[in-house]
Amino acid sequence: MINSIVGPIRVGIFVILSAILLNQSAAVAKPEATYDYRQIFELARETLIGRPTVKKFLKEMFADELTIDPEVAKKYGLPDQIKEMSEAQFVLLLQKFPQHWPLLKKYLEAIPENPEEDTEKIKALRKEFKEKFKDLFEAKDIVEIFSKINDPTRPMILKTADGSPGILGRQVYFSHLTVAPNGALVPPVDLASKWIEELDKTKSDFMINVFEFDLERVADAAIRAVKDRGVKGIIGIDKNMAEGETAREPVKRVVKKLKDNGVQVELVDPVNLNHQKLGVFDRLIPGKGTVIAASANLTASCSSCEGDLEGLKYDPKYRKLGKPNANHLMVIQSPIFAELVAHELTKTLVLKLRGSDYPLGGAYRIEGPNGTNLTVAFTPRGGYGNINRDMLSRVLYKYPDQPIYMMAFANSSDDLEATLLQIAETRVREGKEFEFHAIGDRVFAVAEWSGFLSMSGFERDPETKEYRENKKSPWFKLLGEEGIKKLRSEIFVSPLNYREFQVPLLDGTTVKVAAKVHHKLLIVGPVTTLGSSYNQSANADNNQEQILIWLDPELADISRGAYEGLRRQARQTVAEVVQRKNDFLKCSGANGLGGLSK
Repeated sequence: MINSIVGPIRVGIFVILSAILLNQSAAVAKPEATYDYRQIFELARETLIGRPTVKKFLKEMFADELTIDPEVAKKYGLPDQIKEMSEAQFVLLLQKFPQHWPLLKKYLEAIPENPEEDTEKIKALRKEFKEKFKDLFEAKDIVEIFSKINDPTRPMILKTADGSPGILGRQVYFSHLTVAPNGALVPPVDLASKWIEELDKTKSDFMINVFEFDLERVADAAIRAVKDRGVKGIIGIDKNMAEGETAREPVKRVVKKLKDNGVQVELVDPVNLNHQKLGVFDRLIPGKGTVIAASANLTASCSSCEGDLEGLKYDPKYRKLGKPNANHLMVIQSPIFAELVAHELTKTLVLKLRGSDYPLGGAYRIEGPNGTNLTVAFTPRGGYGNINRDMLSRVLYKYPDQPIYMMAFANSSDDLEATLLQIAETRVREGKEFEFHAIGDRVFAVAEWSGFLSMSGFERDPETKEYRENKKSPWFKLLGEEGIKKLRSEIFVSPLNYREFQVPLLDGTTVKVAAKVHHKLLIVGPVTTLGSSYNQSANADNNQEQILIWLDPELADISRGAYEGLRRQARQTVAEVVQRKNDFLKCSGANGLGGLSK
């Protein structure tokens, strides 16, 4: 079945497909758009997946509309030509012309995908349709509609039938202390409990996809849903975390437990990483549908209030050492978003796509109340292939005068750093301050590939491991000694308690516990990336990821409060850590323990 879905198809379908969508007879009244997103997404998958010749034909039909304005391309570093029509754009065509669905479905059923089954009758049918629709390619309506979303940074808007908000509610929870907008301190939340709450409420179905899963209490909730209430559920986990040399025993135990109790588990075999932290619940119930989108994996280290100490017997005096990674989780009530997430997870967990098998995704937008909205994309092949360039950079350009905040596990995107540099250049040229605040993971923030290291004006010798000032860097050249000193003072590493400890257990053994800054947060003005699994890294576009960009002043303020909560605990900047590491290398070298040789 899967092979038939992703099999090859011949040129005839291109003609029919476009003709069907372009067929706008003057004698026929303009049809009403449909808001049945479940059917729209199903038809999009059937038409686009595994059929590269369809993409080629659509590109030929809409060549002019796939060209980006040269000034826009230059300003934002975008390609001047889009390689293919995105899935989001194709979804818009399906939504606007639902009266042609039956004919499209009939054609897809009538024309076999296997060229060996191409009989003379099929060839004649293809030619008949081609002749019938060839004069309709100049229709203008669809071109005008398409042109409205030709800007790669303008997503396809998923609207409700009555124009009401598509986001009905959203809550965000943090695994660490935060500061509320009113200044009150908000204690940490056990993120695992939020997964359990949703699973225990689920009545019809759930789909979950995560990188790692070792929390047995969450597995128990999934088992209760499937065994006790007959819920239809499927859970995806990165294959390399559950099988082979890189597998973790706690993950293997959870996988076995789920399977033994009737929960469908798919071990996703990704090209890079199956890195999503995403779930959808009760989307099959009309008017319902809830999504969990998080930066945290379903692991003790990411989602348990005890961190790596969950399930272990230890002296309570060591409790404070068992803390989770700095993470967050969102619960979003939205039937439309639920359908979109299920559509994306179907590609991974049911159709088992890998890498370039995914269609070019584009982006979608769902409106919330009071002028707020959510823009979302999924990788691989999200946006127009580069989320940092296509989406995150554009957000920064839109708010060039606003302070920028980042909390990042891994920050290595050259595209994003180039955008920050360009904004800084503009600010300096205008005689204004470039205000940037960041907290990175203690280890990754000083790695040789780190954007935070580069922005601090340092580089690392890959052989000696020594750090040195890079006065040829564009940041040094732009800001000078005083400016780079000011920038360095606002680029922090995680607090000292976010590191590795050895904790004695009651049985006399010891266990290693560690915590990291694991957020993937970029905050500027009224915008925040809450709910994203996507690190601002060079490799994230090759993973299975979700990127959520909220235009929501309240959520942006909450995100800045989360930054402030960690910032109050942070004591060291990247520059200070670099100096300490250099001092250690010199000291160890002087004592004959290796390190630098002068």
